[in-house]
Amino acid sequence: MTSNSEDFTSPDDSTEEFISPPPALNSAGDPMIGKKIGSCTIKRVIGSGGMGTVYEAIQENPRRRVALKVMKRGISSRSAIRRFEFESQTLARLKHQGIAQVYEAGTHDDGSGGAPYFVMEYVINAKPITHYADDKDLNTRKRLELFSKVCDAIQQGHLKGIVHRDLKPGNILVNSNGQPKIIDFGVARSTDSDLAITTLQTDVGQLIGTLQYMSPEQCEADPSDIDIRSDVYALGVLLYELLTGNLPYDIKRVAIHEAVRVIREQEPIKLSATHKHLRGDIETIAHKALEKDRVRRYQSATAIQEDVMHYLNDEPITARPPGAIDYLRRFAKKHTAAALAIASIFFVLIISVFVISNYAVELEKQTKGLKYETIRSTAVKKFASSMLSSVDPAVCGEMDKELMLHILAKASDSVSEDFENQPLVEAEIRKIIGTAYLDISQYAKAKPHLQESISLFDKYGDSVRLKDKVVSVNPKSIGSKITLARLHYLLGEYKKSEALLKTALLLTTTALGPDKPITLEANLQMADLLNRQGKHDESEKYINEVLRIQRAIYGDEHKETVRTLANLGVSYFGQGKYEEALPYFREALESTRTLFGEDHPSTLNIMLNLGNTLLSQKKYDEAKPFLLEVLASNRRILGNDHPSTASALNSVGSLLKSQLKYAEAEPYLLEAFEMSKRVSGASHPKTLWLMGTYAGVLATQDKFEKAESLLSGALTTSRSVSGNEAPSTIYLIGSAGEIQMKQGKYPEAEALFLEYIRLNKSVNSGDHPDLQWGYHMLATIYEDWGKPEEATKYRNLAPAPK
Repeated sequence: MTSNSEDFTSPDDSTEEFISPPPALNSAGDPMIGKKIGSCTIKRVIGSGGMGTVYEAIQENPRRRVALKVMKRGISSRSAIRRFEFESQTLARLKHQGIAQVYEAGTHDDGSGGAPYFVMEYVINAKPITHYADDKDLNTRKRLELFSKVCDAIQQGHLKGIVHRDLKPGNILVNSNGQPKIIDFGVARSTDSDLAITTLQTDVGQLIGTLQYMSPEQCEADPSDIDIRSDVYALGVLLYELLTGNLPYDIKRVAIHEAVRVIREQEPIKLSATHKHLRGDIETIAHKALEKDRVRRYQSATAIQEDVMHYLNDEPITARPPGAIDYLRRFAKKHTAAALAIASIFFVLIISVFVISNYAVELEKQTKGLKYETIRSTAVKKFASSMLSSVDPAVCGEMDKELMLHILAKASDSVSEDFENQPLVEAEIRKIIGTAYLDISQYAKAKPHLQESISLFDKYGDSVRLKDKVVSVNPKSIGSKITLARLHYLLGEYKKSEALLKTALLLTTTALGPDKPITLEANLQMADLLNRQGKHDESEKYINEVLRIQRAIYGDEHKETVRTLANLGVSYFGQGKYEEALPYFREALESTRTLFGEDHPSTLNIMLNLGNTLLSQKKYDEAKPFLLEVLASNRRILGNDHPSTASALNSVGSLLKSQLKYAEAEPYLLEAFEMSKRVSGASHPKTLWLMGTYAGVLATQDKFEKAESLLSGALTTSRSVSGNEAPSTIYLIGSAGEIQMKQGKYPEAEALFLEYIRLNKSVNSGDHPDLQWGYHMLATIYEDWGKPEEATKYRNLAPAPK
């Protein structure tokens, strides 16, 4: 898109989807011809769709031919008008050669309320992309190159936080120079008209035409559930159509409800079914974009564009055709009961084969004096550990998790009976099961296994002398104690976690030594607990001691050393020392990428911390790609019910909020809060923190009643559960004070910020950004309240907010 381009569509090109006006809307009979809207005089009708009518018009200043789109749906409420104005400003800033520019936007009184209108670029001699490709008789390579340009433009819109929601050939026009121009980018969103609902007001032919390009989640008609992956799906349909001339589904002659079912449930027709030369990588690319489950789809327009370019350059693509496991997943999704039954039988078969095979091998070893029972116990423990601990979020998707939950449930039911006379074997198996549950965020199911594991280890373990006192403890019990302590602090049960870790540290240091791996792990878990309690100075001491030992034993490049480097960055971040934290996160990120790969949870966690640090420094452009990548990867790898996904959602929402994009931030922060509530519980410190962040973005949009209600409940719970000096409580006090200030309730705001400052002083240094923010806010309150002396006092303590 260039500013000097005066084009939208030429009079002689037409499409059923958008450009061709229906008979009732010919220019001669339209009452709007010759009238003025905004700075534009209407000349003729270009076309009409479900959302509005498009006119050719002349804009006065600068004088140029434009396309004027007048929406059918009126706007009447103040909040809707504010939303429209905000979204329109965003669209106007969307500048890219592949996107038709929005020059002007406003509302026009059509008698039924304010009808939104957009003044857009007019594309001369333009044709819908599929018509253009056919008319020019483009070969496969040229079509893919054209498609790549479209992806580039779509990605630009996504980077601005805008989802198109209505991608189809009629909204992708190509001018005479071969440059695609995407029209209507974000129009549905800006007018608060979601496509899934808007299209229901059109005739059946128009609806079916639109349905062909709608993602399965769009068919649910829930606007809040639409994200950039819906556009990716539409790109998949477009790619399919460009390459074959057909659509993935034949729904032209079916009822609307049946068409929706087909899109949501039926697999698309393979490209190679009608075009044999498309078999292979390009077919794989198209079908990955058309995945029903958006987690398994390409996660961005750039991702599909990159694979298309890999294909064109004869390079390996990242997508892979579905294998046996994929087909099993799809079978399991449709036939859950049968799949679980098969899984159970398969599990029993594996165990049987394993035990029988090991029995044959190990019988020979008995001749050398080994007892079969010892061998069997060792073999079972090794097998169970290998199988159950393989529930690695980096390699399992949501269906893998469902299957593993079933297997873990079966193992839980039978562990006591299977190892009735072998308590230490049972203890180890329970530790493995508990850790597996913990790793997939099934905290309630993890806890009893870890508790029973500790009890069995301590009851039947070897005696160890500690400080001139003999206690019954098995060193393996320490591992269970550390894991249970981690579970406690993840649940926000900090006192229980601290008591267990202190016991574990005493046992490991005395019985095993300070440089043993399990001792170092106990120290790191204690550091993590202290960080979560806001005790960053204490945490730093633990981390530095561990780092000193690890560097001496393992060196700088070992995975444990790298992990500790990242923990040190977290400690500095918590102290507000963002510049000091950055190099540790950058170094740890580079190392984890090498050690574990891009998609490993450790890599993504460090990337999130790096993005948050940049965000705290107001380096928004640098933070954004890290945060978006983590969110997309966490959704794909960990799923939509995981604490790490909630954290990433909160970070992206906070970024948008910091950029004053409040309406865009709100759905991210709401999803983060609701996800944490589901996974961690309503009274968990993290859930309460996220509730406060969500309430804050509501307040920025003058939704004070709801914001106050949320914050009041969250603050009361946090004071009760975690205490007044907990980080979540202090944060919520500041958030509550800010909302009172926004409403001009200065006495209430003053009281809250005085408490916020007092509590911050007890846990943070004087130059901590949180404390300085409190000074700044209190000074602002006094200024607005007309108390200049008090304002000067606090303004001098904090010249500017950080």
